[in-house]
Amino acid sequence: MVKTLVQKVKFKAAPAKLFEIYMDSRKHGAATGSTAKVGKAPGSPMEAWDGYITGKLLATVPKSLIAQTWRASDWNDSDPDSFLILHFEKTQGGSLLTMVHAGVPDDQEEALDDGWKEDYWGPWKAYLGEK
Repeated sequence: MVKTLVQKVKFKAAPAKLFEIYMDSRKHGAATGSTAKVGKAPGSPMEAWDGYITGKLLATVPKSLIAQTWRASDWNDSDPDSFLILHFEKTQGGSLLTMVHAGVPDDQEEALDDGWKEDYWGPWKAYLGEK
């Protein structure tokens, strides 16, 4: 069985800045404290957390939306890739990031739910000076 995670996180930074942090390999790595390689064209591979996460970019709407396939290296070979959508919208005082992570293997749900918060949103806020 697969699960869908939905998280909403407020940032003081503008949507364009958040989009850039995820899509720029150097900034992605700096914000998470690990290496990242993010392609910008649809079909381009992506890799984050020193190769622990891999996927392919499906589509982007500049400064607003990122869609990609996503999987972790410790998933079972029989687990299909999941789908990640990051939506960035302007709000009063900054942005609202909405993450939808669909097709998460049942046995990975809790770890990923915590992992996004601890390994992405918390470090992003620190990187942006928001903590």
